[in-house]
Amino acid sequence: MFTIDYDPNSDRIAIRGISATQLLKSRSGTALSVILGFRPQGNDLLIGPAENRPGSKIADTVKTLSEAGIDTELSDTAKRVLKEHITYLRSFRSSSVAGRELFQNPPVSVSLPPSFHRELRKFQILPVRHLIEVANAANFSVPGSGKTTMVLAAYSILKDIGEISKIFVVCPRSAFVPWTEEYQECFGATPNALQIAGQPLDRAQQMANAERFELFLCTYQMLANERDAVAQILRKYPCLLVLDESHHIKRGEGGAWFDAVNEIAPLARRRIILTGTPAPNRLEDLLPQFEVLWPGLNPARKAMDLYGKDDRIEDFRESLRPYYARVRKDELELPKRNVIRIPVRLGDVQQRIYNILCNRILPHTLRKIEERNLVRDLRKALVIRLLQAASNPTLLGEYSNEFRVPPFSAAGVDLDQLIQNYSDYETPQKLLVAVNIATQLAEERQKSIIWTSFVHNAELLYKTVKDSGIEAVLVTGSTTKDEGSEQNRDALLHQFKTDKSTKVLVATIPAIAESVSLHKECHDAIYVDRTFNCGLYMQTLDRIHRVGLPPDANVRYHLLLGVNTLDETVNTRLQHKMDVMYRVLNDDIDILDLDVPDDLSEGDWDSDDIAAVLEHLRQHISQ
Repeated sequence: MFTIDYDPNSDRIAIRGISATQLLKSRSGTALSVILGFRPQGNDLLIGPAENRPGSKIADTVKTLSEAGIDTELSDTAKRVLKEHITYLRSFRSSSVAGRELFQNPPVSVSLPPSFHRELRKFQILPVRHLIEVANAANFSVPGSGKTTMVLAAYSILKDIGEISKIFVVCPRSAFVPWTEEYQECFGATPNALQIAGQPLDRAQQMANAERFELFLCTYQMLANERDAVAQILRKYPCLLVLDESHHIKRGEGGAWFDAVNEIAPLARRRIILTGTPAPNRLEDLLPQFEVLWPGLNPARKAMDLYGKDDRIEDFRESLRPYYARVRKDELELPKRNVIRIPVRLGDVQQRIYNILCNRILPHTLRKIEERNLVRDLRKALVIRLLQAASNPTLLGEYSNEFRVPPFSAAGVDLDQLIQNYSDYETPQKLLVAVNIATQLAEERQKSIIWTSFVHNAELLYKTVKDSGIEAVLVTGSTTKDEGSEQNRDALLHQFKTDKSTKVLVATIPAIAESVSLHKECHDAIYVDRTFNCGLYMQTLDRIHRVGLPPDANVRYHLLLGVNTLDETVNTRLQHKMDVMYRVLNDDIDILDLDVPDDLSEGDWDSDDIAAVLEHLRQHISQ
């Protein structure tokens, strides 16, 4: 007889008994050592990692030994943990039933405790009930629908009934202020909030006093650094864990952020994932997100299996439907959005640079790429150089920090000189058009935001706008987030939103793509350039089209497209990705609703994107 025990302090499972190490030589030995990770500790003890999933590991250990005909008994701790695991399995089944029933018979009301002051909108009622009745739930509502309010409403109910006592939010740094402000709006009081930031010693002291705080705010990157300390908080207090902008972990196993979340998620009493579009490029993007939502039971895997059998997206959606709620854009009753596509012909010198790049340099690069199966770094450089040439050729001569692409080595003196001296010949037409639009809007007393992917472009645009006599602010990835600085990111955004004389915000897309609302002050966005990263682009679109807009607001997107350049290919590919995305979510909304940011340097360019680039080059070269 062998005893199975669990030590929560070390998060390890023990098998005790006379000559326990001999189990590794039995027919269960391979499963114990290779699959479950048990190692001998003396002759009478085996130790294995629980990996924050002790109930599942104990169940697997009991099953492995039982199938080998080996008798076992459980310690009191192991019995309790196994019982919790069985409860978890039942919770999954009951959540599936509850989720389906909710959508078959949508609720018309939800009872909120007196502590919650904000009145829910009609379209928020079902998602809030879903967050309550489905133990671990996803909310894929479009940006601007009030996902934070929905979560806080559910939190107020769960806290009122004593199921949880704290809320732990993992999110981009830009979401810290919105979460704090939304809490104040919902509860009428400033939260006891801990922003897990600063120096390591300060963070350790703060988290050691976790009992003082109710709301915890932590970035994905910081979680990767502080996973052990966060795990202690989740073990000690019944917490609601919220993954805001959960697409950040779509890379899955091996990604530092996913690995950190995956380790601590099972420790939370309840889990919620939030994102406007969970599958930006492929259905598989859903798998890591649902794995942390339902560890070990991932309902997205079953959905993927069904989809793989017959390629029917309807089967995929139907299988996953009980576990997520989504408010569509058309339910928000927002004013219509206007997309203005503005063709911009390149200047003579810029056109010459673009032509040379396509006709003389890139075919050689393409051959190398095809030989090496479109090696990632080469294809990234290829796309970025084309976009740089179509936007502002001086970018070709600089290191691109945002994309981590080195300066272009021109194979030819004429091209080299054209790039080096381009600013002496002309100003990029797209930059001139962008500034002209912003200037005209400022004269009409309208604020606007100019978006670009390149820091150098942003700096040049900002200077040009300022030189024209228009007050502006500049926010890029290098803008400090230090609250002690007067020119920090949040202060600059506050200036743009509150200072009537500040008419233009110039920004790089990743700098403020997420969790920032500009819709009350700004109704015009100007896009100088875009990449194939549909998530980053679509996230920015919803900064100015959200709940709270006046019904007569004229929301406009000015898309600058270089004529006969890669801009046109990017535009087509982005529209296609949106079509695929909204088939999954059964939405009838158009291109303007995706909400999936990512690291610019990774690009999110799939093989179809690269094929489209090659086709653009072939057509351009044949002209």
